[in-house]
Amino acid sequence: MSKPNRAKPTKDVWEFLGFSEKESADLRLRVMIYDRLRQEIYAKKLTPRVLEKRLNEPQPRISDLMNGKLEKFSSDKLFQYLEALAPEKKFFIDEKTRRTPGKRAG
Repeated sequence: MSKPNRAKPTKDVWEFLGFSEKESADLRLRVMIYDRLRQEIYAKKLTPRVLEKRLNEPQPRISDLMNGKLEKFSSDKLFQYLEALAPEKKFFIDEKTRRTPGKRAG
């Protein structure tokens, strides 16, 4: 009996899908920032209209953001949005402590 072919283990799903290590790192970063951004939006109960004004972006751009179209945003732009929505907070990116939005850690 031969062993089944198994894909080489990868660090994340994006590498498995064929993205380079650099592209995968950027995608991971964008997702982490986006998760935190969404937490701020929902915690503060911000509407799309309010987001348009606070982020100084047109409605179609806010729609893309709210629908998770991350390919349309750089990690820098997402972080600018996060800072605009929560200037009083400091944010750190740490994959070890990453959790699903809406769920409590621990």
